[in-house]
Amino acid sequence: MGEATAHKFVWWGWGLLDALFMVNYVLKSLLAQRVPFYSDALNAIKLIDDHGSYAIFLVALGWGVQLSIIASCILLLRRNEWARRLVWAQLPLRLFLFAPSATVLFVYSGIYSASGSMMLIALVVVSELAKGWSLWFFREAR
Repeated sequence: MGEATAHKFVWWGWGLLDALFMVNYVLKSLLAQRVPFYSDALNAIKLIDDHGSYAIFLVALGWGVQLSIIASCILLLRRNEWARRLVWAQLPLRLFLFAPSATVLFVYSGIYSASGSMMLIALVVVSELAKGWSLWFFREAR
């Protein structure tokens, strides 16, 4: 595999993982008989009513990360240089909100369990660092 092909696959791979993150979110909502985003907005309003104004910060942060995941998906698939910057900005938020890029790989591999929680946390941190590093390493060719 040539260097240009590797660059392309790294960027597209991370973009597809972000797309899978959103598809997973939508499918889980639909399977739970909820309307994606709309049901969450209603739940967010209830959460803010129950927990007060500090919950606004967490709700806004969560929605911001979801919107940025959609943006990073598009930018990564287009191999736009702004994707790298957005990915680095997302990194601490994804870790804080536990919304890693490789979530679907972890969910469907069975790692989400009480006994493997430390392993899961380590995999999340490593996967996010790998994403940032790989996009930095493969930044030149487009």
